[in-house]
Amino acid sequence: MKNREYINQEIDQINLNESGIIGILWKGENEIDLELIIDWCGQYELKDEIDFNNISTKLIFEFCHDINFNFKHKPPYTIGALEITEFTYNQLPDNEGYFIEFRFDFQPNGYIKFNCSNFKFIVEDK
Repeated sequence: MKNREYINQEIDQINLNESGIIGILWKGENEIDLELIIDWCGQYELKDEIDFNNISTKLIFEFCHDINFNFKHKPPYTIGALEITEFTYNQLPDNEGYFIEFRFDFQPNGYIKFNCSNFKFIVEDK
């Protein structure tokens, strides 16, 4: 398999629900790009195209601003990946970028919200 990129609205082809955010990195010039390392569960309709056991996946958001991280692990104070229960994006007026929201309804509970100029989901061979 060759590496794949799903840019902006192309991400509609990907189901991120029940996947985990296992890393958060600031990248790019002036560290204004956000990279989220994803433990992607995969999806049935892509099983013949992608070997889900031999890939790494990440989301990259360019020129992030107005970021709000709000999540909390509750008793018994377990820690671990942020399990995504919902990922949404909305294009901002006048094509000024996107409003991004991740919801976490299990452990932890909360959200990550921010604006960015562009985003992409990358699937890479290990």
